[in-house]
Amino acid sequence: MLRVLAVDDELPALEELAYLLRQDNRVERVM
Repeated sequence: MLRVLAVDDELPALEELAYLLRQDNRVERVM
């Protein structure tokens, strides 16, 4: 499993990235 810390200064881009990561079963947690 992967844990991901996603950082971006543009909230819409960060939300999209977090959404995509959460769709991947290999990702345990997105913070």
